[in-house]
Amino acid sequence: MSGTTIDDVVKRLSIPETDTKLKFEAATTLRDSLDHYTTGPIYSPFLKRLMPIFINILRGQCIFQSNNMEQRLRHCILEVLHRLPTSPSPTEPFEPFAPEIVDLLMGLVRNDNEENATLCVKIISDIMRHQHKVLQGKVQDFLTLIQELFEQMESVVREQLDNPTGPGSSQPVNSQLAAAAAPSTPGSTQTNFQSPRPGSPVAAVPDLGPDPQQQNRSLLKGMRSFKVLSECPIIVVSIFQIYRNTVQQNVKAFVPLIKNVLSVQASAQQQAHADAAAKGQIHTGVSSGIKNRAAFGDMITAQVKTMSFLAYLLRQYANQLSDFLPNLPGIVVRLLKDCPREKSGTRKELLVAIRHIINYNFRTIFLPKIDELLDERTLTGDGLTVYETMRPLAYSMLADLIHHVRDSLSPEQIRKTVEVYTKNLQDNFPGTSFQTMSAKLLLNMAECIAKLPNKNDARHYLIMILNAIGDKFAAMNRQYNNAKKLSKIYHQQLEGGQPDPQAEKDKAPEWDEIDIFSAMPIKTSNPRDRASDPVADNKFLFRNLMNGLKNTFYQLRTCNVDLKLDIATVPTHWQDVSYGFNAEEVEVIVKLFREGAYVFRYYEIEKPTAEPQYSSPVEYMANFYMISSSKEEKELLETFATVFHCIDPATFHEAFQREIPRLYDMIFEHTALLHIPQFFLASEATSPSFCGMLLQFLMERIDQVGSADVRKSSILLRLFKLAFMAVTLFAPQNEQVLLPHVVNIVTKSIELSTKAVRSQLTTFCC
Repeated sequence: MSGTTIDDVVKRLSIPETDTKLKFEAATTLRDSLDHYTTGPIYSPFLKRLMPIFINILRGQCIFQSNNMEQRLRHCILEVLHRLPTSPSPTEPFEPFAPEIVDLLMGLVRNDNEENATLCVKIISDIMRHQHKVLQGKVQDFLTLIQELFEQMESVVREQLDNPTGPGSSQPVNSQLAAAAAPSTPGSTQTNFQSPRPGSPVAAVPDLGPDPQQQNRSLLKGMRSFKVLSECPIIVVSIFQIYRNTVQQNVKAFVPLIKNVLSVQASAQQQAHADAAAKGQIHTGVSSGIKNRAAFGDMITAQVKTMSFLAYLLRQYANQLSDFLPNLPGIVVRLLKDCPREKSGTRKELLVAIRHIINYNFRTIFLPKIDELLDERTLTGDGLTVYETMRPLAYSMLADLIHHVRDSLSPEQIRKTVEVYTKNLQDNFPGTSFQTMSAKLLLNMAECIAKLPNKNDARHYLIMILNAIGDKFAAMNRQYNNAKKLSKIYHQQLEGGQPDPQAEKDKAPEWDEIDIFSAMPIKTSNPRDRASDPVADNKFLFRNLMNGLKNTFYQLRTCNVDLKLDIATVPTHWQDVSYGFNAEEVEVIVKLFREGAYVFRYYEIEKPTAEPQYSSPVEYMANFYMISSSKEEKELLETFATVFHCIDPATFHEAFQREIPRLYDMIFEHTALLHIPQFFLASEATSPSFCGMLLQFLMERIDQVGSADVRKSSILLRLFKLAFMAVTLFAPQNEQVLLPHVVNIVTKSIELSTKAVRSQLTTFCC
């Protein structure tokens, strides 16, 4: 106790004539060293000696000035009570004092200021949670007190926000400036981040003014405080879980109070919403008509806490709230719009409450509000903290809702959903889980999109999704080299080693090539700090995208353009493919193939990196199969190739005629891509077209089969053999494709066999 004994503390606190400042210092000393007295056998004598003194001080006059020394003493005593262990032990030292303390604290909630009253309800809750044996008769009194707080909510709103003349309306100058500097955003089309904010570490010191904690403020009465009310919903839930005999009676009393608390609005805010709606806009943030921004934020917090209470009640007592449920989505959306940007924790709690509500199968009631929820200004607001940390939570909650009601969405809602989540799919910042969630929603919506009555719109949305996936593949390819480096660093750290951040003369450190976040003047979330393997993350996302592609192409088939074709003249399997692609859509198909095939490089990282020397193509291909692809990669390669079986022959030919050279080049970087031409040639739908294009490409390079480059000659030889295999598989179609090349192949082979560096061309001739 830093030289001060417990006897000195008792003496100072118990003598009425002692100066209040000395009492406060003694109470502070006791609070800071409380752990010494609350364990072991000394706890019971400590309570018997100090508790009467605490009670005597708290029975004194209530003070409503924050810096008054008497108020600071009373608050410090309450902090001591809050830290006292109240859980039953073998001797239960706190039990004899519990009833008297609870009665005293309930009286303080009614009569004391909001700072003390807030602490009082917390202390009562803790005591009731642990001392239920002696407090059974006090529970209803406490619940009645909380109900009175709920009942007064509307009058408090009118008093503090509509007619701010009382003590709660007096703000420090800095608070008024902060409110003025944070205008609302009716109809705003861009995110507006206010930075630095008042109190920010980067704000200019002269602008901060005196510390608000040191200013003498008028304090509200506890029964007229949003802060006190904010503590109550979770306390009621806790009491219901312990004192189950009180539930039925009190649920009936709380239900109408919850409805009233959630429905009340500040007049200026309500008018701002009405004015924005009249202009066809939306209003988010705090209205300029709100003069007490801090009180408004506390009101929203109280309403959000009440929403969490409602979510708890809906689990078992939905029948008592059935008449209120149709109004619930409107209230949820309003709270999202009204939540001040600085209340990021409040918005997070609201998002969690909404997720609980929709998980209780109360989803269809939100259908009319999905358009508004898809607006970023409504869902995440314009706060920097929310933008940096809560987008995954917000959009995953919304994705969960949309996923379950997707068959009931209007065409306009489907359009907005596709636009919002294709944009999210491209957002690299929050991490791949955010993108995976977006991808799964988009891919799962393919069926409901295909059912749209306007097939042109349906086709457009499906192509939008495919284009977004192609763009995502391209982004993953751009990240490849950097992802390899970061993955290496990540695994070094897992093994206990730390990469050397210092540059050496002959070797530069492995810098993150795309890390711009560590250089930002205001530190936000850094994706590199997520402590995950970017290669594994991208492979997981790639796998999810690939598994959904086939169904998306299949649904595209149901949106075919009516070309008025004669069924007798169309190619085989015409009814099983998508057709009618315009030039822009063909480019999407090309991008999807080109970028998707290149992403398979991520699977090359797992394989041996050394490049052994081979004496012949046979040895090279044997080694290729020895270190062949993993089961996952093979399955994804097959899925990827079969996706393109679903497009018409003309589009397939147009797309792949120019992509075969690129595929050939990619095979040198990742040999497993040889499986793609194999799958194309083994499918009746694509074999004739691809075989013709491949043979034409190979004939232009037949002279390289006998080159000194074993790898190149091996790959060319393998492609020739695949083309010949296709003739065996589908002789009626592919013999006609091979026939024009036979004479040329034979004559060229004989001619080049005399010039071949190695013997593989001779083998090829045989």
